[in-house]
Amino acid sequence: MFKLPDVFEVEIPKKSAWNIPEPVIENADEKKRLFGLELAKNSPFKAACIVFQDDTNTALWVSHNWVNDPIAVAAKDKYLEAADTSQALLDKEQFARMLLNMANEKNASNTVHILDGKDRLKALELYAKVRGLIDTKPDPSQTTFVHNSMTIKLVEPQSKEKPAVTLENNEVENKNTNSPLKLKLVG
Repeated sequence: MFKLPDVFEVEIPKKSAWNIPEPVIENADEKKRLFGLELAKNSPFKAACIVFQDDTNTALWVSHNWVNDPIAVAAKDKYLEAADTSQALLDKEQFARMLLNMANEKNASNTVHILDGKDRLKALELYAKVRGLIDTKPDPSQTTFVHNSMTIKLVEPQSKEKPAVTLENNEVENKNTNSPLKLKLVG
């Protein structure tokens, strides 16, 4: 109808807070490596602040422009790879062995256990659970079920039956003498 274009382009403003000129950085490659190492541990801006300490403007520029830099990314990946290999997860047997060593650990003169009695007992109990010596699930044959129930019975009061009165000549006995009505049974 108006033949407006579907797409339009906007020119980047010449003056903007995001158009910060590239700062002059001495030993840029070394700083990129340091930034990559800190980037593995922290957010980009915090990592840049650690590397450039008091120069916040440079840290801001670096946090936006060096995040995908090949030198910084390579240093970050190398650090994370080394951290993964040094902190391998324990398997079940290694964990159980560590618990047993902890429970049996003694002081330097090999006379007194380092852990208190209750802590040693907890470590040994956890060791037994890990090794499967203690069942953590209760035995279903030994469980008792307690059913809490409430029974409500609605009871009516006992009805007092009046003895049957036999009337002759289809007359109803009027016991209420104060009533002006006289009733006669027609049947």
